[in-house]
Amino acid sequence: VLSDGSELNRNRIIAMLSAILLREHPGTTIVTDSITSTGLAKFIKENYYKKLTIEEIAKKFYLNKNYIRTIFVQQMCISPKQYLQKIRMERATFLLINTDEDISLIAKSVGYDDALLFSKMFKQHYSISPQKYRHQIPRESCTDEGPSIIQLVHVGRSHRNLEIDCGTYFLVRK
Repeated sequence: VLSDGSELNRNRIIAMLSAILLREHPGTTIVTDSITSTGLAKFIKENYYKKLTIEEIAKKFYLNKNYIRTIFVQQMCISPKQYLQKIRMERATFLLINTDEDISLIAKSVGYDDALLFSKMFKQHYSISPQKYRHQIPRESCTDEGPSIIQLVHVGRSHRNLEIDCGTYFLVRK
């Protein structure tokens, strides 16, 4: 911990050393393996319910936002924004199935301040509105054996298996 109370971690040390080197040797390219998509994915998974942007993630990890996107896509085959949406949608499906909470509260709980935007994104992701999803999918309870597998039947011909992660979920009341 620094004298100003901020936490000193590996990425911050690398950023500080890089700044010193760049001042003394302008135009130098610094290559590091300081972060992987695993660390970024963990951060996104732990903070999905917050207003999260790639700029905020870059600041947290002391990295360039374009670099973050590049390594994430290289290692996970999905952009950080798509991964965040995937996590939010998974959490939303769990809350829709396992609670009677209002859609607007579920939207806020997974990081959307606007319930209409949440509904639009949900429908884009699953081809069904949150309200219809809630009524078409039977309630599932999590067991000690792990995630429940349910079948999501879309309007039309396609089918998807949806895995419900039985991790820690909570509702944000504001």
